[in-house]
Amino acid sequence: MVSPPKILQSILRKLCRDEFLESVEGDLIALYHRRYEQRGRLYASIYYLLDVIQFLQPFFLRIN
Repeated sequence: MVSPPKILQSILRKLCRDEFLESVEGDLIALYHRRYEQRGRLYASIYYLLDVIQFLQPFFLRIN
């Protein structure tokens, strides 16, 4: 099974609030797999990066 870039997963896990992490991460991984099958690794990775950036809105962020 192919997985998204580890560095982007780490960023998401570090910044996303715990109550949203499992849901957001699962959705993004599902999108990554679909894109990987349709267009390849580079395309899927670029769009995974863009998706991570989109989900990092103030509502989802950990604010300490």
